[in-house]
Amino acid sequence: MKIETERLFICPCDEKKLRRMADISAENKEIYLDAIAMSTGRELWELFTFWTAELKTDHTIVTELRLKGLYPNGELEIGYLTYEKHRGQGYASEAVAGVCSYLESIGKVKCFSALTKVDNVASQSVLVKNGFKYEKDMFGYMYWKR
Repeated sequence: MKIETERLFICPCDEKKLRRMADISAENKEIYLDAIAMSTGRELWELFTFWTAELKTDHTIVTELRLKGLYPNGELEIGYLTYEKHRGQGYASEAVAGVCSYLESIGKVKCFSALTKVDNVASQSVLVKNGFKYEKDMFGYMYWKR
């Protein structure tokens, strides 16, 4: 499965790719291994894993997205980060748009949510550009919904 946007290829990470990512990043190893446990053998596994967005031009990964699973009400929480070298170029906005559009088209997701730190204006901008609305403060974060 591959989503294509103007500048990016966006793909969910299967177990093999997640294990490679865990081996590379000692800091985030447990997070990647947790994603393996959450997604392996599950129907709609792509809703419980990381996705990578890579440049079409040279296949450099610029953004990671994490889908945190589908809640019983049809809500899907999404998280994302753009690697520092590639920030400020709209990659996160493009990746979030591509993933949300694809998941809406398969009809399994009713709405999307995200949490941002109060001072993370760049992340909030990604959400606003993608039609998310601020709803409330939650656990010291801003809760957004689309």
